[in-house]
Amino acid sequence: MNLTVHFRNELLVFIVVLMVLTGCAGMKSERSTTNIAGQYPDSVTDSEDMNWWFIRFQNRWPEGANAEWYLDALIAHRIIAPVYDKYKDRISLWRFHRRAARDAAGHRFSFIFYADAVTATEVILAVRRDSLLAELQRAGKIKRVLADDTHQSARTDIGDTSDQRWSTIVKNTWPYFIMGASKTWLEMIDSEAERRGLSFDNTSIDELQSQYRSIDNDVRQAWQFEGHHAFLHHLNAVFGYTPVMVGDDRLMKF
Repeated sequence: MNLTVHFRNELLVFIVVLMVLTGCAGMKSERSTTNIAGQYPDSVTDSEDMNWWFIRFQNRWPEGANAEWYLDALIAHRIIAPVYDKYKDRISLWRFHRRAARDAAGHRFSFIFYADAVTATEVILAVRRDSLLAELQRAGKIKRVLADDTHQSARTDIGDTSDQRWSTIVKNTWPYFIMGASKTWLEMIDSEAERRGLSFDNTSIDELQSQYRSIDNDVRQAWQFEGHHAFLHHLNAVFGYTPVMVGDDRLMKF
């Protein structure tokens, strides 16, 4: 294989997996994740009492500037994780979704979880009342927070927020995979913050942003240089090294 084809294949793999982990487009302190994922449920039963709920953070993204991806890490680690830790026994499945495109949605970070309406109402209220969220909004870093109306139930099936083009077997099991990927990303943030020995007490918004820029950069580098073997290769191994279709006509193993 010549170098041009090899580079094209590697670039294609990187783009495909980046789309998966970015959503297509910490601290052992008072705000600790404290084992955010808890125990995976042995089984999750579709029920009218259970529903998928979204909390979406619309982040600032000025024209001509790069998306401030570190804001996603900050929100996940410092706002969502402590709320989740409080309600983890009542949330069956959860995940993050990250995207940034020059359209109406812009740079949006989402927390998506499967729970009953009462739990969802409490989770959404707890997030909206978070003092750091209020500070970030006053600073203009988060433009607004959008959350589902918990009086309306629309996504009761486990596969309802999966890509509807997928087969049933994938739609109904993918939420477990992406929950694990989301937990891994969050644990990397938490681990790096702990390694640095950071303290967020009496930390200004500017200092906090600087800290999470560095943390986000370290996590991105770990993914860039170690993700191929640590994540892609071992994921392929779980499926018996069966080649995966990349594009319309290319089979590839990692």
